[in-house]
Amino acid sequence: VVVLGGGATASSAIVAAAELEAKRVILAVRAPERARELERVAAAQGIGFEIRTLDRLLEIDERVDAVISTLPNGAQADIRFDADAIRTATLLDVGYHPWPTPLAQSWLGVDVIGGVEMLALQALAQERIFVNGDPRSILPREDEVLAAMLAVVGLA
Repeated sequence: VVVLGGGATASSAIVAAAELEAKRVILAVRAPERARELERVAAAQGIGFEIRTLDRLLEIDERVDAVISTLPNGAQADIRFDADAIRTATLLDVGYHPWPTPLAQSWLGVDVIGGVEMLALQALAQERIFVNGDPRSILPREDEVLAAMLAVVGLA
């Protein structure tokens, strides 16, 4: 998994990658010295970890399953991936306005998840907590609840 950005959302992305049994996270940031805390997050999760600068993404020579961009929309200029990564990896871009972000526009694969979808799924997890006390416990008629949430934000 490649995570773009070094803030709080990147920390959550590292934890999520570990929970989904990723073997390794490559964190790509502008200033590696400011991302050292995330090294400790990865170690606590027991996941392999490497920090690179954003301009070294083309050097990734292994299969990438997912790219999670935690960068603000305006910070995404000139981020480039190898064509194989774009073809094989799912992109989760937390940006949502304006949509699509420049990174999402460059993604040739069909697996792109935008920030609005992420927000709707976070809302669904919160609703599970409110109703069931557990974010992993499925709601009664959850498919209808999610459909209504997505419709509100203009997604089918």
